[in-house]
Amino acid sequence: MVKSEFLYRLKNIFEEELSTSVTMDDLQKNNLLEQLKIDSLEALNLIISIEKTFSIEIEDDDLALKMINCPDVLFNFINSRQLWKLLSNF
Repeated sequence: MVKSEFLYRLKNIFEEELSTSVTMDDLQKNNLLEQLKIDSLEALNLIISIEKTFSIEIEDDDLALKMINCPDVLFNFINSRQLWKLLSNF
């Protein structure tokens, strides 16, 4: 997946779940939880939406929060999961 496509989809998820405007600059920062004042319920909803949108499962809740906080980590995780799924089909 191309990073720009990922960020666009992530931006839409954040805006839908948080009912607020999120800029692409916001997604380039590594402290989204604090910056966007995301509470625990919002974080859970974000994780669920991310899992559904990208067809992945994030099993560790602590890891999921770190991924939401840092989009680069999430991007790398999603790409590795999608590559693993592709390779496992062979």
